[in-house]
Amino acid sequence: MLSQNKTIFTLLLLLFFTLSALSLLRLLRISSIRPSRTHLTAPVQTHIGPLLTHQSKPTQTHPEPTELALISRLFSTPKRVLIFGHTPLSPFFQSLNHMGKTLFIEPNQTLIEETHRAHPKLVLRKSSHWARRDQAFELLKRARAEPSCGPRGPSRACPLAMGGLGNEVRKRDWDLVVVDDPRGESSMAAIYEAGVIARKGRVGKWTDVIVCGVDRRVEMWYSREFLCEENLVGSKGNTWHFRIRSSGSHTFCSAERH
Repeated sequence: MLSQNKTIFTLLLLLFFTLSALSLLRLLRISSIRPSRTHLTAPVQTHIGPLLTHQSKPTQTHPEPTELALISRLFSTPKRVLIFGHTPLSPFFQSLNHMGKTLFIEPNQTLIEETHRAHPKLVLRKSSHWARRDQAFELLKRARAEPSCGPRGPSRACPLAMGGLGNEVRKRDWDLVVVDDPRGESSMAAIYEAGVIARKGRVGKWTDVIVCGVDRRVEMWYSREFLCEENLVGSKGNTWHFRIRSSGSHTFCSAERH
């Protein structure tokens, strides 16, 4: 009887060590394949955390920390910053550029009014556009054939031109232009306008342009068309960073697309 109990005890002990070893191997395997996260400095993490929790609309996507770090680095000194689109991250961008000038362009009047009540220090301007997402490809073809849609434009004849920008936007030299429209309502016109604005500054001046959401086909198409792959200097996740030199060229890219 004693021998039988000893055998059972030995088997149970062996089973225990076997299961423990398997659990340890599984833990090590999970740890080895877990993706690493890019480290952000403490101040940036402090600002980003609470803001991301308020992005509750299902059509909005949460920017990755690496994407926000890419954008944040461009705010190292006070700048003239133009941002197409308003999101819960707008106060964060404003705080990064608190010694500079930040102007937000937003087509949704209701959203502008709500934002003014919640964040009275944010400067927003109402814009209008006629570009519909379901017409993205047709509008791109029309813009290629329409002289008024060139880098020296736009004019009212261009179907991608935004209304309501005025001299406050068009006649100013901007250091940084950001297209951040998670709803995708005005991103086509915004990317086109960003391409025009970046090229209309002082001759030889460089302008940084950030486009968020390039995992969406329309944003990718229009970025390649009006900002050009030759000007792409960085990317993180679904965010592209272009650096564009102002010139008197009649074309957006060095090799025109057909």
